[in-house]
Amino acid sequence: MKKIIKNTLLIFLAIIILEFIVFIFKNYHEVSYKITNEKTFDVEEIYRDGNYYFNVNFENNNISFDYKKSFSKAKKVLKDVLYYEKNDLKCIFPVFKNNEILNILCLKNDNIYTYDYFKDDLEEFVIEIKEKGFDLNVFSDNSSSKRLSSALVYQENILDDTYIYIWKYNGFYSINNKKLSQLNLFSNDIYINDFGINVSKYYVIPDYDEKYEYSKFYVVNMTNNKIKELNLKKNQKITNDYYINGVVDNKIYIFDTDNLLQYRINPKKLKIEQIGNKETGGLFYNGEFERLNIYDFKEQKLIFKENIEIPDSIDKFDEIYVNDENFYYKLDNNFIYYNKILDKKIYLFKMEDVSNINLIDNTLYFIKEDTLYYYDIYHGIKKVITYDELLFNKTNRYTIYKK
Repeated sequence: MKKIIKNTLLIFLAIIILEFIVFIFKNYHEVSYKITNEKTFDVEEIYRDGNYYFNVNFENNNISFDYKKSFSKAKKVLKDVLYYEKNDLKCIFPVFKNNEILNILCLKNDNIYTYDYFKDDLEEFVIEIKEKGFDLNVFSDNSSSKRLSSALVYQENILDDTYIYIWKYNGFYSINNKKLSQLNLFSNDIYINDFGINVSKYYVIPDYDEKYEYSKFYVVNMTNNKIKELNLKKNQKITNDYYINGVVDNKIYIFDTDNLLQYRINPKKLKIEQIGNKETGGLFYNGEFERLNIYDFKEQKLIFKENIEIPDSIDKFDEIYVNDENFYYKLDNNFIYYNKILDKKIYLFKMEDVSNINLIDNTLYFIKEDTLYYYDIYHGIKKVITYDELLFNKTNRYTIYKK
């Protein structure tokens, strides 16, 4: 009898261990279920590699979206769907496990839009959602500002683990959601920051006080503003007529057009080395490195190319930005999101006269007039900093590191 009990316990333990192993390595599930509220919604849920993908179907309509969270790999994580209809807009508000929320998503003429595209038409729906107890800061931008010298910073809006530098002619405003400070690097004001570039958490910039030829660079850790100097070899200088070829494997490649020399900078190791000259040629990257005649780099600016395979569904765009299977693009002042797995487009918002667009993870940053903004589907459009100088000079004005 004892032996039977022992064997049963061992089998039970083995089953638990097996289920645990399966759970640890699980990276996919697909499940269908219904949510009945004002209407009946048929939900198709796919979990894949840490993200959720949903198709919500109702009355021959479909709204598809993804959610960047694993919910500990649980199934049936969409718990409720609030519905609103006005004129030709049919809108849903998804509510997930633990009352987590996304954004209002609307159908119009078979296209999917977010709240930020039709916010004036959705005020009643927002009131209804708030009355149900949801904290909807995604639908407003009412955070207070803090003065930082000549700038106003909306510190409450800055996302966690995000470090932002704003060029201010002799250095930077350094801002995150815990600390605001100024980083003064130079004795003289430099109007255009031609050469500053960030690589991972490091910002690399030449010593502009040297004016015509540079013998050193500053390497700044954006998470703590610690500055280190990267000095060239004795009697070696790079002219201010150099340009940046690109960044590969967190290393910066630059070409000095006057001296016909190419350099590679490794900020992490605080190292600069000459890698190209008239005899060896220079390195060009187009998916892989190749050696080209050094005069090719002088005759035209050879900028490293990133091979991006554009899906057939995106037939036109003015600018495009990619993060894994996610594509963000601008077309006729529309900002549109496309996910390869869902093969669906979502119109995020429409805005004119936008410049300096950058995609950091799945957050779009951009400048409009005198203000730096960001947009993501979880927070909507938010101000980051207002600074008068952004009106006049938008060249290389900000950089962002997300930890």
